[in-house]
Amino acid sequence: MQGQAPEPVSELEPGVRQVFRKPGAAGLRLGLFLFGISVFLVLLLAKEKNHNTVMKKKRIFDPSSLPTRGKKTGAVRIFAGKWKRTPLPVIDLDGLRPTGNRIRETVFDWLTFLLGGYSGKRALDMFAGSGALGLEFASRGGTSVLIERDPQNARNLSDVCAKLKAGDDAVVRRGDSLTLTRSYPERSFDVVFIDPPFAAGLHQSALSAAARVLTDDGLIYLESPSEHEMPVPEDFAVLRSGSSGAVRYQLLARKASPLADLAKED
Repeated sequence: MQGQAPEPVSELEPGVRQVFRKPGAAGLRLGLFLFGISVFLVLLLAKEKNHNTVMKKKRIFDPSSLPTRGKKTGAVRIFAGKWKRTPLPVIDLDGLRPTGNRIRETVFDWLTFLLGGYSGKRALDMFAGSGALGLEFASRGGTSVLIERDPQNARNLSDVCAKLKAGDDAVVRRGDSLTLTRSYPERSFDVVFIDPPFAAGLHQSALSAAARVLTDDGLIYLESPSEHEMPVPEDFAVLRSGSSGAVRYQLLARKASPLADLAKED
């Protein structure tokens, strides 16, 4: 009709105008979807914050971060127990050769089976080095004495034990291994670890000293060069043995011990 003003044109399409005028099922679903995403993101952020807080509380002390005396060449880790995954620094020291990870895992599998548990058991680590053997034993519930001749390395081990709050569970003694071992009364230890520097020629003397302080049903761990057979005392039997590269490792018990019946060549 002439003279009538034209109807204003909206920039929105009719369908869109309808959605904004009266939200239908599609609009409701979209709103619920956006609300669900918002709730999910809030819960996810809260969970992440809680996880970070828990990890800070459970953070494991890292002795490898200590200012070690002597040039640090690496670290080995404790496998199990209360100090599980704790790294132990290894310094550059003549003759220091930490027992390999695979060997240690095997040896402690043997010990766990033969001892039946570590609670109330005492170990002597005659040539402590990195402390991996003695501290692994203490971590699993026993108590250990670690003997270390080198003054710098002995202080490093003492620092680690102090930070771990080891107390009487792991005690470091500095001095000559044979002399200190002979200072203990007979039948003092359930397990004796013998892992001297191979070039020092101390295996036989160490075995003799260890036999005196070992309990009747005790065990001796012996690590030696694989290139030649290491003779063991006549009154001892080899319960378990193995080799890895240049290293031969054995677990010994007195022939009079009931454990001798479990002797098996690996």
